[in-house]
Order: sequence, then structure tokens, then C-alpha cells
Amino acid sequence: MVCKQCGKEILEGKSFCDECLLTLEQENEVVVLSKETIKKNMKKASRNKAVVDLTGYVKALTNERLRIVMLVGAILTYLSPFLSWMKSDFNYINEMGKKHSASLFEIGGDTAVLSLSQRVITWSAILLMIAGFMMLVRSAKDHIPVMQTFLDIRWSAYVPCGVVAVALLWFFINKGVRNAWKTVIKPDIGILVCLVGIVLYVIANVLYDKKEKEK
Repeated sequence: MVCKQCGKEILEGKSFCDECLLTLEQENEVVVLSKETIKKNMKKASRNKAVVDLTGYVKALTNERLRIVMLVGAILTYLSPFLSWMKSDFNYINEMGKKHSASLFEIGGDTAVLSLSQRVITWSAILLMIAGFMMLVRSAKDHIPVMQTFLDIRWSAYVPCGVVAVALLWFFINKGVRNAWKTVIKPDIGILVCLVGIVLYVIANVLYDKKEKEK
């Protein structure tokens, strides 16, 4: 059955439309609900509506390759702080000053001997993880009802890019120009994974926006 007012499908057994909150009589005519009934139905609908439509998201991933690319980019960006970012001097009980290839979180640990402050390193890593999570949310567009209004804004897709840029700039500026340049010339695996993730995400979003405009 289809609602005569909003055109949305009404599931069998329902006495009102979940979309516009209008009720149906036996003759299938649309009748406006009272304010009290609307409030009750809205509360009931909010309780029954899932925060994330996982089933719809999985179906979207199988049907849209661009969403898969976004998801891959999100995963790579999120995991990058846990990979190797630079060579660091670590103090051990038996060995002093051993060269060790470390992740951002390891470098930010109490045992790291670096000119960089632990606060800078740790927060750079946390920002990258936040950006990865935001990319994941973006890949689930149309399947997170509570964030739909924000996700429908086109520029919201590129907010994670800004977060990544802040994290990397903060990291490299505090690392020093000379050391930062060495890292750019010969990047560690963590930096490469982060850059690949953000590039995949941006390309997927540009193509996705283009596809939406053509509809």
C-alpha cells in the first residue's frame, strides 16, 4: 500500500505512514492525526528505527563500487597510525639507543627518545583515527538516519580530508623542516598507507558526487 500524501510505501499491518505520520482508514483514505497521536507515533518510530541500517549498507556495498573504495580508504587511514612512521631511538633495559621502526603510538610512548613532544605525536595519531572513522561514516551515507542532514551536505564529505591535513601538518611542522623533508623523500609505511587511503577516499567521493549530479 502507498500513502496518498507522501507516496511512501506503507508496510502491511501498519495503520499509519512512518514517513509523514498520517493514518489510514479502512477505505484507504489519508486522515490527519491529532498532535498527541503524532507525538506518540514519532516516539514509537524513533524507538523502532535503527541508528545504522547495516543491512542496507551491506547491500549498498555490493551494488556500488565507489562505496567500497571509500571504505578501503577509511580503513587504511584509520590503521595508518599503528604502522611504521619513522626510525626512533628506544631505551630498553638491556640495550640502550637501539634503532627501532615505530608507529605513532609507540613513538608517543614513555620509552621514546625524540625531539618531538609525545602530545604532538599522540594527538596526530588520534586525529588520523578520527578522520578514518569519519570516512567510514561517509561511506555509509543514506544508512545512518541520525546523521542524514549533515551527510547530505556536499562539503561534509571532505571534512575528513581537513582533519588528515591538520594531523600531518602538525606532525611535520613539529618534526622540523629537515626531518620532514627526509620523511617526504623516503616515507615510512604508515605515511604511505595514510596518503593512499586519503587519495582513494577523495577520488571515490568526487566520482560519487558526479554520479549523483547525473541522476
